Amino acid sequence: MRPHYLRSAIFGAAALSAVSLAGTGAAQADVVSWVFYNHSGKNSVITGGPGGTIIDGTSGTQSVTFSSTPALNPAQTVTLTPFGPTNSKSGPTLHLYQKNGQYPTTTGLQPGEQGIGLTNDPTGQGEISANVINSFVQVDISRLSSPPLNSLNLGFSMGSLPGGDQWAVYGTNTYGNMIGATLLSAGGTYTGALTNVIGTWDYLDVVATKNNVLLSTITATVPEPGSLVLLGTGLLGLGLVARRKRRRA
Repeated sequence: MRPHYLRSAIFGAAALSAVSLAGTGAAQADVVSWVFYNHSGKNSVITGGPGGTIIDGTSGTQSVTFSSTPALNPAQTVTLTPFGPTNSKSGPTLHLYQKNGQYPTTTGLQPGEQGIGLTNDPTGQGEISANVINSFVQVDISRLSSPPLNSLNLGFSMGSLPGGDQWAVYGTNTYGNMIGATLLSAGGTYTGALTNVIGTWDYLDVVATKNNVLLSTITATVPEPGSLVLLGTGLLGLGLVARRKRRRA
């Protein structure tokens, strides 16, 4: 095969690869997550009841920023902030409360209640409570971008859902309150999905609508590394083929 024919064949194959990848969408993707029960390694082991730790400081309205796992470049971070009234459980200041419960079994420690709650839970369990009006965890997603995320959608998981506990997630562009917030998802399952939220909403407000719940993780998708390399090769091939055609013309 002559060299220029070989080059054409390579470029053509690369172009077909690019077109093929463009049509695969989310199927060619890896999942990244923001995990809210292992911040700074401050984990608690439950041996007889609820346990956890305050993770956001000692005074004032506190926020905690989490990076994605695995880390992305540019960095994709979300920030959690507690909002709501204080009570005898929370003291003079409301805090984020992290739980990473593990229960000992005959086969070792097993995950229990895991996620982020609030210190104003009247039950003392440190969760987001439906019994405290205007109490919510606000998630700042304004710094998320696509790319490097390959979708405008997010998934999430909740913790502590025995006995019919229920949650709701609202979208808003207002910091610190839920005025004008739009209901995005609600239910009583351990997982949920949010569609077209990146670039539309700056914040997600997570509330309990029955009993009390925890926010455990948020997830998103990114192109898998192999796909990125192949896609880049394909796009390069498309460009070179177009250049050769222009020269011939």
